[in-house]
Amino acid sequence: MILGTNANEGASFVTYNATNPNLTAFALTTVGTFTCPAAKVSNYRVTANTAPTFRYQYAGNFTNVSSLWWMGAYHSSELPLLFGTHGDFRGASTPFESRLSATMQDLWVAFAKDGAAGITAKGWPKYSANGSALQFGKDDILTQAVSNTIIDAACP
Repeated sequence: MILGTNANEGASFVTYNATNPNLTAFALTTVGTFTCPAAKVSNYRVTANTAPTFRYQYAGNFTNVSSLWWMGAYHSSELPLLFGTHGDFRGASTPFESRLSATMQDLWVAFAKDGAAGITAKGWPKYSANGSALQFGKDDILTQAVSNTIIDAACP
C-alpha cells in the first residue's frame, strides 16, 4: 500500500484571505486531518502485519499548479504530477517539475508492476514507525528519505 499526504493539505479546506492567509489554521488542519491519521493507519498496518506500507509526503510547490504563493503542496496538488498533466494548468512546467513528475510516475509504475519489490528496489523504504518516508519535491530535491518522527512531530 502506498499511503501519502501533502505538506500543506489544509490550504484547500480552510477559509482564507488571499492576501493574508491563516497559515496556522492550514497547519493544524493538515496535521489533524491528514498527517496524524496517515501515521496511525501506517502504524496499524505494521502492527497487524498486513501487506507492506510505503509512506510519502509530497512537498512540491509549482506556480502553474498552486496559483497562490502560500498554497504550496495543498490537497491533491500532487495528482497533476502523478498523471503527467502538470503542463495543462496555468503555464509551462519547470524542468524540475517535469523530472519530479517522471520520478513519481516511475515509482508508481514500479509498484503496479512488482508491488513492494518494485519500489523497494528503487529505494523507497518500507514503513516502520521509526523509519523514513519518501518526500517528494521539497527544496528542489526530487526525493529524499525523511524520518517519520520529523513528518509526524506534531502528532500525539
